[in-house]
Amino acid sequence: MVPRLTPVDCRLVVRFFESRGYTLQHASKSDEGSYTYWWSASKKSCVRVLTSDGRYEKIKTVGNS
Repeated sequence: MVPRLTPVDCRLVVRFFESRGYTLQHASKSDEGSYTYWWSASKKSCVRVLTSDGRYEKIKTVGNS
């Protein structure tokens, strides 16, 4: 089980992505939770993060289209 993250923990995750050159591109909600999409131009890589009930459930590299 992934531990529940506090707002401070959430900011650390944002800083983690930003410090590695990722920028937040899009956020959306679904029945599963909230999705955020992070893009790194230098790596040409997109990462999708699923947050549900204050927990990071999944972090996955996705297509860059």
